[in-house]
Amino acid sequence: PVASAALAILKCSRGTLNVALKATEHAGQKAEEAQQQQNNGGDLCYDWIARVHEGARIVGDGVTEVGSLMYPPLEYEPLQEQVEKQYQTIIKVLETVLQCKAEGMADPLEITWPEDVQELAPKLRQAIETRHKEFKVALEKAK
Repeated sequence: PVASAALAILKCSRGTLNVALKATEHAGQKAEEAQQQQNNGGDLCYDWIARVHEGARIVGDGVTEVGSLMYPPLEYEPLQEQVEKQYQTIIKVLETVLQCKAEGMADPLEITWPEDVQELAPKLRQAIETRHKEFKVALEKAK
């Protein structure tokens, strides 16, 4: 049950990477449009893209870390620590997309996401909360 719950977290990671890719691609198009119009919005978009990219990179690294800890013998404490880090990073990336604003940015992006991002990001945000709770319950039962 613990490994299955950790695997569900990894599936949320994959979805988060998908959302990050689609959102940064869209923001990049908006940045190009802003630069063509000699608008300062392009710099804000590029700053936001860089922050989402960094978060997505950390999510990707976390997939490797969680995956490597799922091999027998299953050691609960290191797995729990890594799943918690993964959860926090996923939340940060999804919130950056949902709020159109990264930590430390003064202003949010003035952008409307494509329909797939608008639909998937909130679903993933809810799913990661559920999967995180399921992991914690499975871990408590296993201890």
